[in-house]
Amino acid sequence: MRYIVFLIIVFSSIKLFGQPGFIENKGQWNSNALFKTDIPNGALYLEKDGLTYNFIKGEDIKHSHAHHGEKNNLDNNRLVHLHCYKVKFGNTSLEKIQPVDVYSDYTNYFIGNDPKKWVSKALKYNAVHYKNLYDNIDFQIYFNKSQNLQYDFLVKPGGNTDDIRLTYEGQDDLYVDTDGSLIVKTSINKVTELKPFAYQEINGEQVKIPCKFLIRNGNVAFQFATDYNHNEPLIIDPTLVFSTYTGATTDN
Repeated sequence: MRYIVFLIIVFSSIKLFGQPGFIENKGQWNSNALFKTDIPNGALYLEKDGLTYNFIKGEDIKHSHAHHGEKNNLDNNRLVHLHCYKVKFGNTSLEKIQPVDVYSDYTNYFIGNDPKKWVSKALKYNAVHYKNLYDNIDFQIYFNKSQNLQYDFLVKPGGNTDDIRLTYEGQDDLYVDTDGSLIVKTSINKVTELKPFAYQEINGEQVKIPCKFLIRNGNVAFQFATDYNHNEPLIIDPTLVFSTYTGATTDN
């Protein structure tokens, strides 16, 4: 018996520069970050216990790009508006974090004047796999063929989808709206996780399974209106939309 909890993150009509992927941390970022990927108006950091979204106000990005290299421009001292929030995995039984599908290109980081602190050949991967994140449940995050960011939970025999609990921290507000979408509000933007679409493939046919977001004791989970076939894979598919941004991406 195997269930798959399947989620896709789509950045509406945004093309990230270059081939998207997860760059390993070799000391160029905070030690909590294991991997990083650019997202519209910010960055996503993969950590042992969750995901951290780091956003910068779009107008500040455009201003920074416009004055890049102008050392004597007084406006470069203006404030930059940032907002971070984290999605924590909760109580886990994590065994291993394994990057998958390495790319041929790499990134060098020359930060500061001390060559000892420079980083060379930081590898980039298409996917990162969290083995046994919960008991008999794996988690993986990756870029699909359309270069959309996607993640899924793979529930193996003995696993229980009720064990999946995602704790959101740092946002201004978190709620489920009348359409059934999960709304994450920050001081910079609003992230909408559209109402999850759940289904199973049984005998070559798609069987829809009613599913909705549930916020319980500060944790986000999935709730099913009816039971489903526990002998077949189950796919839960919400989509994330970032509502207020200009389309700029951050510099590495």
